[in-house]
Amino acid sequence: MATEMGVSEATVRRVINDIADGASERMAALSRSMLAGETSLAEWQAGMMRTIKLSQVASATIAHGGAARMTPVEY
Repeated sequence: MATEMGVSEATVRRVINDIADGASERMAALSRSMLAGETSLAEWQAGMMRTIKLSQVASATIAHGGAARMTPVEY
């Protein structure tokens, strides 16, 4: 089944899952770095916030059919 823009639901799900997997890997790396004493708590918090925000915005953009179809409220 294709959406209005011609992208299948399976493709959308795969891309969103890839985004989630990438975010999970970045979060694990940040946590390992902090536990090893290589990163401060503040750096860990900033990295986690950045990772969460980027993955949320990317997933929302995909879910809405692209950035051009989003309003500022949806960001």
